[in-house]
Amino acid sequence: MLIRFAVTLLMKRFNLMKAVKDIKPVLWLGVGCGSFNVIHHCIRRFFALKRRASPASQRSFWLSQESELIWACSLGSLGLHLAPADDIRILKVVMFSRAVSSLVKYIGEATGWFKPVEHDEKRKVTVEYVLAILGCWFLVYCYIFQANTMQKSLTNTFTRGLHMNDDEKRLFDCMRAIDEIEGRQGLGK
Repeated sequence: MLIRFAVTLLMKRFNLMKAVKDIKPVLWLGVGCGSFNVIHHCIRRFFALKRRASPASQRSFWLSQESELIWACSLGSLGLHLAPADDIRILKVVMFSRAVSSLVKYIGEATGWFKPVEHDEKRKVTVEYVLAILGCWFLVYCYIFQANTMQKSLTNTFTRGLHMNDDEKRLFDCMRAIDEIEGRQGLGK
């Protein structure tokens, strides 16, 4: 919440009075994050009490720690919807990247198929590296052939990041048009 207020203060050119007048989104972000925290801890406490009450039920998947975390995070995230939409987008990016890294680490430790990245890593290619490359390839594919499926802001970010001139933009538009025409006529697939 303090970071959000600092960003607001920066956007108002360090004018404290203007920043305080625009405090409503900052407060709603605080309420959203606070409600996430309360819901998350209440659900985790509920599962802990259920497991303590019945030791035989500890072997059940529904009372396992994995199930507890899934339910706590899923229901807790409902509280985040009290925050402004722009702040939710930022939180989703942070939480999604954290969830993917946790999932990769969990799968690596649970199955033993691969070893997750450690502090002093000597390997050049890791599972995380491969997932990042595949994610980038997918985004580039979507940008080239499925631009309408991406959010407009993400498409604009790609366009600005690639520093394309008008001819290069026209090339991508032609590639999309060819793919669309082939798809309609059943030629390409």
